[in-house]
Amino acid sequence: MGHENLSGRQVQELVGWVNRLTGDDYQNRRWWLEQLTSPNFNMDVLKDVLTPITFGPEIKPPFDGAILDQDGPGDEAFDIGQLKLVSVLNEADSQYISFEEAVRRGQANAKYNWGQRLAFRLRNAGNNGQISKEVWPVGQYLICSKTIWRCSGGDRCAWYVFRDGNGFYCHCLWFGDDVGRDGRFPSLGK
Repeated sequence: MGHENLSGRQVQELVGWVNRLTGDDYQNRRWWLEQLTSPNFNMDVLKDVLTPITFGPEIKPPFDGAILDQDGPGDEAFDIGQLKLVSVLNEADSQYISFEEAVRRGQANAKYNWGQRLAFRLRNAGNNGQISKEVWPVGQYLICSKTIWRCSGGDRCAWYVFRDGNGFYCHCLWFGDDVGRDGRFPSLGK
C-alpha cells in the first residue's frame, strides 16, 4: 500500500489484523481489503480506527496539536527497583548520533524500548528519592523510545528524562537533535 495517509506503524498494524483473520473471515472481508490497495480508496475513513493505538492510561501530548504516532504496552511492568542504564552510543560511534538514530536503536531492542509513561514514572521516583546517584549519576539522561509524537508538519519527537543536581526532569527531544555520550536507555538489571 503506497498511501501517504498511513504511517508505517499503521500499515504494520493493519497487516497484523489481517494476518489474524481465519480463512473464512478473510474471504468475508476480501472485497473490503482489496479496496485498501486501490489508489482511489479514502484512507481518512481509517484514521480514527487505526491511530492512535493507546495502551493503558491516556497520555498527555507534549505540546498543543501533537499527534500520537507510536505507542506500546509494557511501561507499567517496569520494576524501578531494577533500573539499569545502558549506553545509547556504541564504542565505534562518534561523540554524537541523531536522536532519531537513538530512538531507532531503542526500538530495535525490546529490553530498551520503553515509553512516555515510564519516563514520568522514573521522574517521579527519582524526585521521591527512590533512585540513587550510583544507579543514575547526575548529568545522564534516559531516552524513552517507544512513544513517538509528531507535529502536523511531520517532525517527530520522543521523551527523555534528565537528572541534574536538583532533580529529575522530563523533556521532549526532536528527531533532528543530537544525542551525546551521556545518553542512556532504561533497562532492567539481572
